[in-house]
Amino acid sequence: FDTIWHTNGKGTSRDNHWIQFELSEDYIVDGLRYKPRAKAANGTITKYEIQVSDDGETFRTVASGDWEKTANWKVVEFEGEQVKFVRLMALDATGDNQYVFASAAEIRLTGVKADEIVCQHENTLVRDDRAATCTEEGFTGDTYCADCGEKLATGEVIPALGHTEEIIPGK
Repeated sequence: FDTIWHTNGKGTSRDNHWIQFELSEDYIVDGLRYKPRAKAANGTITKYEIQVSDDGETFRTVASGDWEKTANWKVVEFEGEQVKFVRLMALDATGDNQYVFASAAEIRLTGVKADEIVCQHENTLVRDDRAATCTEEGFTGDTYCADCGEKLATGEVIPALGHTEEIIPGK
């Protein structure tokens, strides 16, 4: 059992069929990859739940579902979020009636380091815009990213409108 994960080989309650990862750095986790043992042997997870936690005590479910009993990689994607702990729960797995267990040849988390996220500036807003009046200049406003706050463009001054005198013919 040196290169695989396996619950107690003599079987144990399904409540004990989970593996937990503690991240040593700040990551935005957005998925999990699961590779069963060769030939989809006993212990292949067929029903799963993925939970996340910030403190290792209180977990919330971010994904759940069913996997086929094959030796192929299983891929789960979910909304990325920065967490400290990720837990794969094996709610059901292949096996015989005498021994109940779960196993994996490999498990991988996917995501990016939190400090490597680059904002795409998809949501913008304009700040400090004002209309020009007869005596005061206006401003088109500066454009900022609504997500990260970065200033994307500097606005332009709108000259004061001044006073215009309308001349009515014949008066």
